[in-house]
Amino acid sequence: MHKFGQFLLISIFTSSSLFSQEQNQAQVESRQMSLESRAAWEEILQPQESQEESQASADPSLEQRSQRGFFQDNSPTSSYVFHWISELAYLSDTLVMEDGSVWHINHSDRNTLKTWKISDPLVITQAGWFSSNKYKIVNKNSNTSVDANLSLGSTIDGQYSHRIIEVDRNRGEIVLGNGSRWNISYGDRNILADWLNNDTIIIGMNTAYFSGGDFLLIDVEANSFVKANLIQNQNPCASHWISELSPLSDTLVMEDGSIWQISPSDRALLSGWKKNDLIVITQSGYFSGYTYKIMNKSVNNAVAANLGLGSIIGGKYSHRIVEINPFIGEILLENGFHWRVPSSDVVLLRDWKINDTIIVGINTRFFSSGEFILIDVEVNNYVKTNLVQ
Repeated sequence: MHKFGQFLLISIFTSSSLFSQEQNQAQVESRQMSLESRAAWEEILQPQESQEESQASADPSLEQRSQRGFFQDNSPTSSYVFHWISELAYLSDTLVMEDGSVWHINHSDRNTLKTWKISDPLVITQAGWFSSNKYKIVNKNSNTSVDANLSLGSTIDGQYSHRIIEVDRNRGEIVLGNGSRWNISYGDRNILADWLNNDTIIIGMNTAYFSGGDFLLIDVEANSFVKANLIQNQNPCASHWISELSPLSDTLVMEDGSIWQISPSDRALLSGWKKNDLIVITQSGYFSGYTYKIMNKSVNNAVAANLGLGSIIGGKYSHRIVEINPFIGEILLENGFHWRVPSSDVVLLRDWKINDTIIVGINTRFFSSGEFILIDVEVNNYVKTNLVQ
């Protein structure tokens, strides 16, 4: 349920056909794993702990994950490649990771898998040159590994799943839904020919010698992987994409569920935008009647807009405040990002509270402190800010 601007619901959603629900549906249905297939796998998966223990450990907290070796440091980069065990098959021939992906274990490694436990931290990499399997799964707790093949991909749009929102085959770059941008090894760029927007991605580590890229990106639908480097993301959480577009070009919905009303003078531009286009939120011009500007990075133009409805509370792509110190201007979001507000904007924090929903944008004002803006949905204002490294 949205908390801000509910008075716009009636005017915005006057027609059940306001937003298209069928775009690319045939492609999604043909490529995504069926629920029946996943149910069949789940029937053979037997938890090795009591139900109470399994619930407590299958989704470890940030603190628990850190204690178990999930993060070698506090940077967002290290968290991309770490996974953990969600379920283990009784016969030790299969494991399920936190993102719902199902991995079939090499027969000769199943005794090793018997020693692994729910919530053990894992890293995925390539198997050896002479292995009959494609991948190796390394257990960071026990320092043991098993060879494996991917049997079923991550849950579509699951809490821990990643998906492609932009593919630039000319430059060899892709952007994921979490805002991370990746540069693909030159020798692997031909593989991108089969990769599409909305494909599900699993991230691993590249351990091959003399090959470009620190990471592996595994495309579940294309059943292939590329070596890649993470381009140091200047826009953490600030990259968004279009989820829905109004047929009248007067409204758009972002991936976090927030609804934006477009300036009438810019609606002709919006008619050229498409679902899944990559967008960034920033301030509008000083003399604009609108507070924000939405820049479309896919087509390189922008529209003036106001926030009509805030992000979905507790949504997969929504952010919220978990700690705030309005006196020194520091904010911590649920994803672990720590922000510092310049002294000029600290006064604006007086009405911000824990659990307020936040939308992240980019500060484009000259001669003003802060690379980013944080928009508080409930208070309906924004502050300029910097990410604390």
